[in-house]
Amino acid sequence: MILNAATFSQALTAAGQGNETGPGNDIAAQIKEVTKQISDLFQRIKDEGPGMSKEELKIIQDQMQMLQQRLAELMQKQAEALQEKQNKHQAAANKAPALTAIDDYA
Repeated sequence: MILNAATFSQALTAAGQGNETGPGNDIAAQIKEVTKQISDLFQRIKDEGPGMSKEELKIIQDQMQMLQQRLAELMQKQAEALQEKQNKHQAAANKAPALTAIDDYA
């Protein structure tokens, strides 16, 4: 089954929406799904590539590019979420009082 680029783009957009409620886990699940879709396309090219028309190969190439772009976006979101989490932990650590000097003069 070959999807045209517009249908495939709509499917990717729908798959990516509404899944960002939880931190990190949903992004990781989306990354896993997009990676699987890329792998499936590579396998399809491997299995059917020699018999495919130029049009079919072009459509798959377009799908692959959209998936790779989506993967890059998801990885960026994941990195930003991780950085934000680290910043919050660092801010909390900076606010904690230093207890090491209390016993020095006891």
